[in-house]
Amino acid sequence: KSGKMHCCVVLLLTAVLSCSCATVSHRLTVDGRNIIDPRTNDTIVLNGFNLMLHTPSNQEKEANSTDIRLIHSLLPGTNLLRLVIVHWDDQLPGSSERDCRTHNESEGYIKPDCIRHMKRVVTEATGLGLYVTLTVRASAAAGGSSEDPNVFNDPALRAKYLVMLKYLARAFRDVPGIAAIEPMSEPRVSCGDLHKTVNWFISACKAVRHGDPSVPCIVGPPDFYSLYCISLHKTEFPSQIPQLIYATNFFIPKTFDKYSHKDMLRYPENSVPCDELFPKKFTADYCKSKKQLLDFNEHFLNWNMLLAVNISLVHNVPVFLDQWVCGLNPQAAWHTRMTSCIWQSPTT
Repeated sequence: KSGKMHCCVVLLLTAVLSCSCATVSHRLTVDGRNIIDPRTNDTIVLNGFNLMLHTPSNQEKEANSTDIRLIHSLLPGTNLLRLVIVHWDDQLPGSSERDCRTHNESEGYIKPDCIRHMKRVVTEATGLGLYVTLTVRASAAAGGSSEDPNVFNDPALRAKYLVMLKYLARAFRDVPGIAAIEPMSEPRVSCGDLHKTVNWFISACKAVRHGDPSVPCIVGPPDFYSLYCISLHKTEFPSQIPQLIYATNFFIPKTFDKYSHKDMLRYPENSVPCDELFPKKFTADYCKSKKQLLDFNEHFLNWNMLLAVNISLVHNVPVFLDQWVCGLNPQAAWHTRMTSCIWQSPTT
């Protein structure tokens, strides 16, 4: 996931039902498992792509709409850009000078140049008819390194992060086309820190709503938005916080999260050891042994998709698949089956 740009497909699962719910907001409205589009006052299914950008340094050219236009043209019918552009206490190769974090409280602990750059990119995307999710990537603050402080163990850092979220939401409060604010992409702590993660997102979403009372807020489980973590531990965020969307990723099987061709499974494939389909930390929860043989086929994908569907049904919330990917070795049969699996699921 390093580099200037990372692009893959995302889908937001919602029930495709018409709704007569009235709204006066220019923001999307979360109504149970539905997302209501203020432009039409009907339920919308958001589907689109990820794009990771940095605020350019002095030596780099300003980002323009070329990448967004190109990807959008290759994916006709998409209506969402998950824009990973708020790099705050992030850890990417060569990104230190482009990190948006500052120590200036009067600026909300975020560089003004970052806000200006974000607004330009958002304007370009919304001009194409896309909704935009503003995603904060804060790998260090999210617990990505045992050597660095994070929001789960450092009250001072946590306080500054919450100020930043309020400032960010306020800066975009009157900007149309913001689908949601994602205050922390993929918490890096383990499933054992689930309670801490839930408490963090409660504070983060309150901070976001302090800056923009109408914008939806995306929350998710630890261990990089682990689908298995949220399913096994039945993660639940307080329903009294309005406009919540649950997020999980779909790096399934785990070997498809590799950016190389080495040892990659083919789809479909029979008699695959459990620990090649599931992360080792979860094999005991889903298999009799790590080497139990399973079939990597349509049934396996459908079974995993139902885990996400059940989250939506149990908690009565939309579920956002923030990423599903097949490394750098695209397999047509897998992509065809995955797409069908998503769109045919009960909450799609």
